[in-house]
Amino acid sequence: MGRPEPDVDAKQLQNVIAVIENGSLGRAASALNVSQPALTKSIQRLEERLGVPLFTRDSKGMRPTLYGEALRPHAHGILASTEQAVREIESMRSGARGTVSIAAGPLISSDILSSAMVRLLREHPLIHVNIHTAIGDHTPGLLDGRYDFIMSQLPLGSRMGGLIQRELVNDRIAVIARPGHELTGKAKVSVRDLLRFKWVLPERGHNHRIRLSRVFEADNLTMPEPDVECSSTEFIKSVVARTDHLGLIAQMGIKDTSDPKSIEIPIDSPFMVRPIGIVWRQNQVLSSSSRLLMAAIEAVCREDNPVSGQPAPKAKSPARAGGRRTRISHR
Repeated sequence: MGRPEPDVDAKQLQNVIAVIENGSLGRAASALNVSQPALTKSIQRLEERLGVPLFTRDSKGMRPTLYGEALRPHAHGILASTEQAVREIESMRSGARGTVSIAAGPLISSDILSSAMVRLLREHPLIHVNIHTAIGDHTPGLLDGRYDFIMSQLPLGSRMGGLIQRELVNDRIAVIARPGHELTGKAKVSVRDLLRFKWVLPERGHNHRIRLSRVFEADNLTMPEPDVECSSTEFIKSVVARTDHLGLIAQMGIKDTSDPKSIEIPIDSPFMVRPIGIVWRQNQVLSSSSRLLMAAIEAVCREDNPVSGQPAPKAKSPARAGGRRTRISHR
């Protein structure tokens, strides 16, 4: 005996998301511009179809049950895929090749994405690309359909459910100091040496800071608390250049070797490796334009090394990377 058809439409899923995000039927109905009785009936029909309650009702409004929370990411994904399909068909009707919306951090955007965009627009000039560039976690925007995919540093540990990630290149996280700093003259710097100095670090929870804490933990040491916290690479470099503080940034943020204001202090630890990749939603049907941009990004990571202008080396010990990134082979 086969399974019954799901019989769930996109409008019902949109209604569920609206109630979760607004916290009440009244506010959700107002946001959707529908009557509250109609919205209530839609939710009830979906609950009857699924055979489980999606919300609990109390004096504060509507809260999703475990079933409602489980449905939420799938609803976001289905609605995002539907919107993507409509955009792609509209683009085909208008004679364009499509629009791609992505997000990435400032360094990845200026270093890798800029080269990928030059390549893409040279070969496919009709594609339109929206790039949201900001410091922070872009995963929520990916899950709710704002972005077709994101390019970011991949986190330590297990990946988030509902997402697919492809590692493309290994950058490094660099401990930096000003020229003439005491540590720049040492042949070898130990993790314990780093305890003697004050720090400017990214904000708590930042991937770089988490990885640096693992470096100290591996030597049974406690990472020092910073004097200043800021996730801006340029801010950290500026403070480090004028003090004896140590800073922590991505190695691709150290570009001007002719007149360096920041010098990397080599720390030999696997936790200083910074894997960069692309991430998209599981079960997402990528548009042809998204696939073309992904291919351009992969080509840049495979063939070029924008930091040093030379081909990326094969994987070696991370001790003194010399400004180069390591390419990840998918053969």
